[in-house]
Amino acid sequence: RQIVLSSKAPEEAKWGAQALLITGAIMANRGWYHEASLAFDAVVQRFPKAEVAPDALWRAIQCFDELEAADGLPMWKRLIEERSNQLVRDYPADVHVAQLQLLAGQRLDKAQKYLEAAATFEKIGSDSGVHLDARHVAPRDRRGRGARERCRVQVHARDARIADQHDAVADERAQGLVRGGR
Repeated sequence: RQIVLSSKAPEEAKWGAQALLITGAIMANRGWYHEASLAFDAVVQRFPKAEVAPDALWRAIQCFDELEAADGLPMWKRLIEERSNQLVRDYPADVHVAQLQLLAGQRLDKAQKYLEAAATFEKIGSDSGVHLDARHVAPRDRRGRGARERCRVQVHARDARIADQHDAVADERAQGLVRGGR
């Protein structure tokens, strides 16, 4: 805390930003995503020109993603979008900018929207730093989970047909008993 408060000169600002980044990382590792996101946001707000500022912003986005997955509150989704736009606007050359599309695909994957996730992964360009990660995940989703999703629908349709056939046979038997009993 003292390092952050006394950080005035550029060299001191570097240490202040790193102290907040480390604090946020410790909190995130413990699963304290609310607190971690505050520490990461503090890096960006207090030291926007620090070398670690883009990384802190990216880590804040990841914390909000964890919170959104746990709570499902629209507030987290809004914060993810705001911070993502800020990352693209303020730090366009940062390596994490490319990871935003990958993160969007992963959010769709968590929401079990497998075909949409695969389409998002496939949109990631070959010049992107996460291209190989996206190419590794997209085919698996396209053929794996997407196929399972289609298979599940087909199984439900088959089960419905079998149930209908069973009902038809039962009706025929009942009709036969009624005719035989007359």
